[in-house]
Amino acid sequence: MEKSVAASIGYPMRSIDNGTLLELLGLGYCAPIDQALSTDILAALGLVIVYRNMLILTQLGRKFSDASISERRRMLSKNLYRIRPFREMVDFIEQSRGGAVPKHLLFEQIRSHLSAADSENIFEMFLYWGVLAGVLTCDLQSKVVGLCRNS
Repeated sequence: MEKSVAASIGYPMRSIDNGTLLELLGLGYCAPIDQALSTDILAALGLVIVYRNMLILTQLGRKFSDASISERRRMLSKNLYRIRPFREMVDFIEQSRGGAVPKHLLFEQIRSHLSAADSENIFEMFLYWGVLAGVLTCDLQSKVVGLCRNS
């Protein structure tokens, strides 16, 4: 994408809130995502870039916003696997007995792959995006994380 084109279709980061970004990505129906929304994660997923303090939807971000829910899940799943800490989470769950692990053990296992300053929030974002993508399950009562059977 040319820089001049990118700048002309971007949104000043000061003026864009999570709700606006959710609408741009076509996720307005998914209210809980507000808590797990981070430009760093969206950038790692390839949906946005930050250029000269502008938040810009990438080509993938625009495709994502126009896609059906099942197509969005496929796109998220594919891109989540490209992020090392997420792959580590999935690998750990796959290697566990029964294909599910307590949430706190999963966090301890991948903590070293996350930024120390915000490791718990990043972990929660990965969980949320993994569930949204149809890759992970997370039982809120038992606090057990597993893999979706169709992933």
